[in-house]
Parts: sequence; structure tokens; C-alpha cells
Amino acid sequence: VACKRCEKNSFSSDKNRTVPCDQCASGRTSDSGSTKCSDCAAGKIVNALTNGCSECLKGKYRGGADNVTTCRKCPSGYYTDATGQGSCLPCIPGEYNDVTGAGACKLCEKNSFSKEKNRTVPCDQCLTGETSDPGSVKCDRTPCKAGTYKNIIDGKCEDCPKGWKSEQLDATECTHCDEGT
Repeated sequence: VACKRCEKNSFSSDKNRTVPCDQCASGRTSDSGSTKCSDCAAGKIVNALTNGCSECLKGKYRGGADNVTTCRKCPSGYYTDATGQGSCLPCIPGEYNDVTGAGACKLCEKNSFSKEKNRTVPCDQCLTGETSDPGSVKCDRTPCKAGTYKNIIDGKCEDCPKGWKSEQLDATECTHCDEGT
């Protein structure tokens, strides 16, 4: 008669054993045929039904020293987009996360920016006359286009009056149109 392997989540280091293998204690697990049980690795918790280990879901983690029965939510400013993680990743500049347990960071909206990592509040708005694309770390000044001029008081682009023109970007004044135009 052939020897039987210890089942998953059980163990035995005895030679010539004649009784079933011992069950792993709560919070510990083993593969089939093991001689010892081990704690669930970081990113995993004890599954109460199988007594084995289950991965933490996206947005949650368990560090190696954390309670083996509970996955923790990533704090605001952090995320994890994969299962079975032992820690969370920081939101990078151009992103933020204002909730706990997030599977992804949010991009700064159009015309806003952030230079910070781990940001927990929505991004800063660009100043008047500046723009940015989603996920930006800075705002760029919008140049005044042809047919407009930059008002020196507030920096805003304004249309040249009828009969006046500007042909360069960021003109600070308009000039009279040529006769016949």
C-alpha cells in the first residue's frame, strides 16, 4: 500500500504515520504533502471557509506584519490596481485620490494640475489665461492668437475691434487694418 500525501492545509513531519495528517491552525496554510504550515504571505488573508489563504482585492492590501484575517483599504492618496498586494502605491503628480480603498488614482481634470504625490484632494485650478490637459503637473499660458491682443491689466486675450488687426501671437495691441482690407 502506497503512502498518502497530506492534504492541502494539513501537515505531518512523522515517518511511518498511520493516522491522517494534522490540520494547520487558523491563519496558517500548507500545500499538499507539506511537513509544516506557514502564515499567509503579505497580500493574502486566511479564508475562513477553507482555512487556506485568499488574495486581498484591488484597493486593499495586507502587509506581512498586519492581522492575517483582514485586508486593509488603501488610504486616500494611494491605490492598488491588482489583487494580492502587500502595500499600496502612491498617486503620482498629475493624479489624486480622495477616497479610501481605491483601485486607481484619478487624473487631474482639464485646466487643473498637481505637482504632489499622494495627493488626497482634487487638483489646483490653472490661473486665468492658462490651460492644461488631464493628468497635468503644470499649466501652460494660452497665447493670444492672431486677431486678438493681450490685455496688460488682467492678461486675458481680447478680440481686436472691427477695423483693427493683430498678426502675431501674444500681441499687446492691435493696429489699424490696411486700406481696402
